[in-house]
Order: sequence, then structure tokens, then C-alpha cells
Amino acid sequence: IGLAIANADGYISKEEVNELDDFVSGCLASKLPSDIKKQISNLAKEPPIIDDAVECAKKYGVPKKDIDDLIWLIANADNTKNAHEDEFIRRWESMSSRYITS
Repeated sequence: IGLAIANADGYISKEEVNELDDFVSGCLASKLPSDIKKQISNLAKEPPIIDDAVECAKKYGVPKKDIDDLIWLIANADNTKNAHEDEFIRRWESMSSRYITS
């Protein structure tokens, strides 16, 4: 999800990368198996679109609140929100009511 919004405008800024690294390191690093770390590295090379990112989050049972927090964090990482990020947020808001993890 973080990579998808960071790349919403076609460019991932240094500030966005730093926030993503801090988020993953601070919240999840100790719990991530090496195969998941490798998947994240591969995703960074070709960031997903929102639909694919949401499906991946569902697959891993990521809570909606964590997605909301991450989207806000990354959208504001470089102190500016652009039209692409605003559209991403609107799309997430329209999808989020149907986002259910098991």
C-alpha cells in the first residue's frame, strides 16, 4: 500500500522512501520473514497499483486502520499532496468500506 501511494504520481521521493523504511522497521521488521522482505524489495522495483496493493494487504490480514495510517503517512511525507495522491486517497476511501480481513 505504501509503495502504491508513494508511486501514485510516478515518482517515489526520498522522503517517502524514508517514511516507508521507518514504518516497516519500526512496526514490522522483527516479524517479517526473509521471503516477505524479498517480496517488498521486488515490489519497490515495480510498485503495485492500488487494486493489487489492497488485495495483497487483504491476503496478509493487514488491518484497515494500519492502511489508513500508512496512506496518510506517505501522502504527507514530502509535505505536499498532489492530485495523484488525492485520487489514490479517494479510491481507497471508496474501497475501504468493503475492506474486510479474515
